[in-house]
Amino acid sequence: MMYLLFVGSEAMPAPEVTRVLQREGPLWIDEMERRGARLLGRELHLPKTAATVHLRDGRTR
Repeated sequence: MMYLLFVGSEAMPAPEVTRVLQREGPLWIDEMERRGARLLGRELHLPKTAATVHLRDGRTR
């Protein structure tokens, strides 16, 4: 069985949350790779620099 993990938010997290993510995230990734559970992955770009698609009433804008 395969799963997809996607973490997102409406805005940048508070600095204390960012610190926890920066500290714990790499440890989790290392553990999943050690177990052979992580196939691939990378961070997404921030919305201001990434290509984004917005949907409203089923239509893109």
